[in-house]
Amino acid sequence: MSRYLKDIDPYHHLVSTSVSHRDIIGMNAIPYIDFNQKHIYKHTEKIPGIYPDYIQTFGKPYVVGEFGYRWEDQDPKYATAANYDYRRGLWYGMFSPTPVLPMSWWWELFDDQHMTPYLQSVSTINK
Repeated sequence: MSRYLKDIDPYHHLVSTSVSHRDIIGMNAIPYIDFNQKHIYKHTEKIPGIYPDYIQTFGKPYVVGEFGYRWEDQDPKYATAANYDYRRGLWYGMFSPTPVLPMSWWWELFDDQHMTPYLQSVSTINK
């Protein structure tokens, strides 16, 4: 499919795919995929070590497409832990060799956890 997309796209968009918390053998080596990514749940601390390994092994940029706690987790500390983990994930991406900061799917917590000032601070440092 990635070759087909490259063949029909007159604008030369980047092509990627997205995989949950596991690797699919051979997928990261597909030559028509421009950058690799996967999702990391409940193991945000592993993010810094992921980038160098994948970039060196496959010779392409690497992105953490989603990270954080799983939505299924019913722990009452979810919001507090998610807030902390989200901040940590952003910093790991900020100082790692990736073109895109790790992406969170916790959009429903941003307002409740007052994340806008924090995101603005990260944006300022990034600039």
